[in-house]
Parts: sequence; C-alpha cells; structure tokens
Amino acid sequence: MSKRGVGGRGKGERPDAMATLQVANEELRAKLMDIQIELQHEKNKVSRLEREKSQELKAEHHRSSLALTELKTKLHEERTRELSITRETLLRQHEMELMRVIKIKDAEIQRLNGLVLTLRDGTTDKVRHLYLYLYLSVCHDYDSEGRDYGQGETPVPICLPWF
Repeated sequence: MSKRGVGGRGKGERPDAMATLQVANEELRAKLMDIQIELQHEKNKVSRLEREKSQELKAEHHRSSLALTELKTKLHEERTRELSITRETLLRQHEMELMRVIKIKDAEIQRLNGLVLTLRDGTTDKVRHLYLYLYLSVCHDYDSEGRDYGQGETPVPICLPWF
C-alpha cells in the first residue's frame, strides 16, 4: 500500500495543505482575536451603561429624597399653621367665654352691692328710727316722772317695737 492519504494526495500536497491549514488557522486566530476584542469592547460598553444607569438611579433616588423632604417640611409647616389657627380660635373662644363670665359676675356684684347699699341704708334708717324711739321714750319718761337723768345714765325702755 502506498503512503498516500485518504484523499488521494501525494507527499507533495502535504506541505501545501499544511501551509493552507496554517494560513486558515492564523486567519481563524485573527478573527477570534478580533471577536475577543469586540467582545471586550461590548463588555466595556455594558459596564459603562450599567454604571450610568446606577448613577441615574442614585440621582433619581436623591431627587425623590429631596422631594420627600420638601413635602415633609411643607406638611409640618401646614400642621403648624393649622395648630396656630386652632390655638388662636380656642384662645378667642376662651376669651369670649371669660368676658361673658366676667359680665355675669360684674352684674352679680353690682346687684349684690345694690342690695348691700339698700340694706345699709335701710339699717341706718332702722337704727335712726330706733334711736329716735329711744329718745322719745326717754323724753316721755323724763316728763312723766319729772326726774332728771344725770350724765352717763341712759334710760332703757322695757319694750321696743320692731320696724
């Protein structure tokens, strides 16, 4: 059997085939290298896009946090305003109630002062009438007995009428 190859080639064809294979192999290696370089570029692009996306998400989160903080601040200010308005309203109502109670108490005080004055004036009249009665009764006793009362002696009537 001859040392021919299966394809029916001779020894002279082998170096050409080897050279062709080497060239094809080099071409494939070059193509593989280009694909690997392109893959690396694509990986870099993906990494950069992911980084940008992450930065955008962080920026969006920051904006959301700021907006939330602003809303909380506005809510706090609004609550403070509402509390202030409610406090002022309650204070006004309380002052009005106090003024009403003060007016009622002033009217009661005036009424009681009037009663005191009336009683005081009336008591003075009663005391004056009592003294007048005592004086008259003493005078009558003086005249009827004909006796002279000395200093420091005061006649006391037996019965006093109530006025």
